[in-house]
Amino acid sequence: MKLGIPKNLKAVVLFSPLRIQLSWTTDFQDTAVAETEAPIVRITYSYGKSIKDVPLSTTSFDIPDPDSGTYSIHVCYLYRVNGNKCASSNIVTIGAVNPPSHQDHKPPTPIITTIDSHQATLQNEGYIVIHWTPSANCDQYHFMWMEKSNGRWAAVEIDSNLFKISPTFPGQQYSFKAQGCITEMIGLNHCSDFSIPKDFIIPQNTFSLREFLRLSNARLTPGIRSLGSQVYSTGIRTMMRL
Repeated sequence: MKLGIPKNLKAVVLFSPLRIQLSWTTDFQDTAVAETEAPIVRITYSYGKSIKDVPLSTTSFDIPDPDSGTYSIHVCYLYRVNGNKCASSNIVTIGAVNPPSHQDHKPPTPIITTIDSHQATLQNEGYIVIHWTPSANCDQYHFMWMEKSNGRWAAVEIDSNLFKISPTFPGQQYSFKAQGCITEMIGLNHCSDFSIPKDFIIPQNTFSLREFLRLSNARLTPGIRSLGSQVYSTGIRTMMRL
């Protein structure tokens, strides 16, 4: 039985991620032949260097990460039992496959979403963790923070969308901002704008001894002396960072 060729073959360049998307239609419906002769769809591109075989029922295919240049893409039906050559193919040509310039499509500006404050305990000083929206295209972030009492920005380059500042103390006023970047092996990195600075005041520690001990995973058994003199000798308020 003659299979014919795929019909209405189309190719479209898509971005994010960069790919060539193929689509076609078929009127081949002889399932008996499909089961016994094992026909397939063969897709040939990159000057014949890349060959992909997919099931007969397939009517679309993505070519991932195409190189810049012109593509001539062959799509045909093929009986596996009759060898590896297509009797005839439908051919589509697509030119000037170029990824968008990073400069024309700089990353979106991160948004600081949450600031988690953790008060001091018997074991640890107080600290805060700042989170911002990640970007699928960014592999590096510039995060900056300023304690307003000194008026100077500090900065760090990291590959995650969160940062921890320690130690912190009740009443301190901070300001934060973040920038996302796509790093390049050669040339300048391509970065978003910095986010609008977000202010935050470190909240007061708890005045409840019971709550402070809960946060510290400690128990008064049989009494305050069970915490050890090195803990309570300076006074309860000092121990609780009040």
